Amino acid sequence: MKFLFGNIKNIVRNYRNTIIVTRHIAKLKRLQNELYKQEGIVVAVTNNKRKSLANVNMILNFDFPEEILNKFSIFEEANIINFTNRVKIYKKRFNGINIYDYDIEFNKNRLDEFVSYDNQLVNINFMKDIYEGQLYKNQGFNSLRKVIAQDKVQIKYLLGSNTKY
Repeated sequence: MKFLFGNIKNIVRNYRNTIIVTRHIAKLKRLQNELYKQEGIVVAVTNNKRKSLANVNMILNFDFPEEILNKFSIFEEANIINFTNRVKIYKKRFNGINIYDYDIEFNKNRLDEFVSYDNQLVNINFMKDIYEGQLYKNQGFNSLRKVIAQDKVQIKYLLGSNTKY
C-alpha cells in the first residue's frame, strides 16, 4: 500500500483540484492528512455517488467495477482511465473518453529479447503482457518511469470504448 500512496502523491502534485473516490475511505484519510501537513495539498476523499464526479474532467479508476461506476453522476465530457478492467459507461449524455487498454512499441534491442528459442516472434498481443510482468511492480512511479525510459518503450495508442487514441 505504501508504493500506491507514493504513486498517488506524484499524480496529485500535478493537479490542483483532486478528489479521490473510493470504497476504502479509512485507508486514504491517512494519505489525505499526510499530503496536507507535509505539502499543503488539499485532497478530498469521498464515496458520494451523486456529487463526487459530477464536475471532474479526469477520472482514474483503480477499483470500481462497471456496475458501481455507472451509479455515479459523471461529467459528460470526462476522461476516464480504467486501470484494472474494462468499464463501459451507459450514460446517454456521456461524450467523454473512456480508456481501458493501450499498446506499446519496443525499440529493436528490447524486441529481440522477445524472440523465442526457435527464432519465432512471440505473439504481438502478448508482448505487452510479458513486458509488464518483467517490471517489478512494487516500486514507485518514478522508478518505473526510469526503467521504461531506459528501455525506450513508447505508447503506440490508447484503446478506448469506441476507438483508438
